[in-house]
Amino acid sequence: MNLVIMQPYFFPYVGYFSLFDAADTFVIYDDVNFIKKGWVNRNNFYSKSGPQRFTLPISKASQNSKISDLSILSLHHSKIKFLRMLSFSYSKAPYYQDVISLLVDIFDYKTELLADFLVNALIKVNEYLNISVEIIRSSQEQFAKGLAGEQRIVSIAKNLQAEKYINAIGGVDLYSTKSFEMQGIKLQFLKHKGTNYRQFSDVHTPYLSIVDVLMFNSPSEAMQIIQSYELING
Repeated sequence: MNLVIMQPYFFPYVGYFSLFDAADTFVIYDDVNFIKKGWVNRNNFYSKSGPQRFTLPISKASQNSKISDLSILSLHHSKIKFLRMLSFSYSKAPYYQDVISLLVDIFDYKTELLADFLVNALIKVNEYLNISVEIIRSSQEQFAKGLAGEQRIVSIAKNLQAEKYINAIGGVDLYSTKSFEMQGIKLQFLKHKGTNYRQFSDVHTPYLSIVDVLMFNSPSEAMQIIQSYELING
């Protein structure tokens, strides 16, 4: 079984969905500390003047708050503001109507909890892309609560009987191949090969939210971009 463990993010970039594609089981790591000015509740989207950032407002967030404990400040207000921003930026994109319908459905989810919203959004985007993967939330399990960092990741992988643990390429310096091998688990890193789809101009703006990919590409075209990755042994 191929396992991925990642924090939830707000409509993350395409490489996050490459991890979904590579995984059999995906653990949403939501019982860890929220990082301010990180990407859990914000992301970049297209605009004519360059990347435009949207932040989902959080109630009383601190560095010591667990992601699973945080609440969104007025999801309805955020929905209106977010969709208005997308209308200005993407109304002439080829798949605008399909994606807006998807996003309206996501924002109509009845919750005030940030993690609930993010997990549901990831599930809905996966369904739109026809990505099939088992999703588990760490906050709803009893995964090695007394451990942290690499030790906890290895413990979760062993608990789930993973044969392979896959991490984003950015984590290559965080994990020891030996720690996983001692538990009979192969460590690999996913490197996405980048995006080159056409936006509104010949100058491509990379590393935007998955929303940008979906606005300019059909689900099957988006999957071609998502599946443009390689797995590198740790």
